[in-house]
Amino acid sequence: MMTIHPQQVPKERVLDFDCSQRHPGDTEPHITIDDFGTLETLEDALLQLRKQPITASLLEYSELWTLGPDEIYRGPTKEGSGLIGQHGVEIVDIQLHGDNEVVALCKSSNGTKFGRLGYFRVSLCTRYMIVGIDDDTEDIIPTETPQPLLFNFIYPIIDIPKPEGEGKAEGEGEGEGEGEGEGEGEGEGEGEGEGEAEGEGKPEPEPEPEPEPEPEPEPTHKRKRHNSGRRGPSHDHGDKKKKQRSG
Repeated sequence: MMTIHPQQVPKERVLDFDCSQRHPGDTEPHITIDDFGTLETLEDALLQLRKQPITASLLEYSELWTLGPDEIYRGPTKEGSGLIGQHGVEIVDIQLHGDNEVVALCKSSNGTKFGRLGYFRVSLCTRYMIVGIDDDTEDIIPTETPQPLLFNFIYPIIDIPKPEGEGKAEGEGEGEGEGEGEGEGEGEGEGEGEGEAEGEGKPEPEPEPEPEPEPEPEPTHKRKRHNSGRRGPSHDHGDKKKKQRSG
């Protein structure tokens, strides 16, 4: 209206018409995490990453908290580096960095004051092995083969609700075809073809014969003429009797 009022209704070839109002977005459906799954290897985690982000545990050495915004975390690289523990991260992407080094872009679980606004890169080329540990140790699990810095992969299982009406027609069609199946025509249209194959159901009743039309009554004017003809002789006999008596 602000454009139409001073300039009137613009023609189609005139582009002086700006709709700058922002419409509200659609409401997001309520999504709940019903369950979670685990992955044993990095290869399985990379396949799952094509569908959704996944969480993982990262070996936490002292170099982790001194990373610059564009540096890559490669585990213990300095003398005197020590293992602190495990740190929870979220893997969001796989990238090639520098000299074709495969890295995982991770989001830290302790805020945005680390790396680049909480995101940092972890090398997938670095492998480690824990040796010299007894099998009955509870705190540290020994490794039989070299392992990546990321492990213990977990992904959520989300049940996304379908829009209203989606999938309803398919369920109704199958139910009607199996339950009713009235004749060949209805089973073929409403069901999945079971009505046509089996043909179960009541046959359609035959139409009742139409009643024969009743004969039309005779016209009233003909009946009156016959009545008048019967009355004529009665009047004549009366006149003759009167004449005979008078004579």
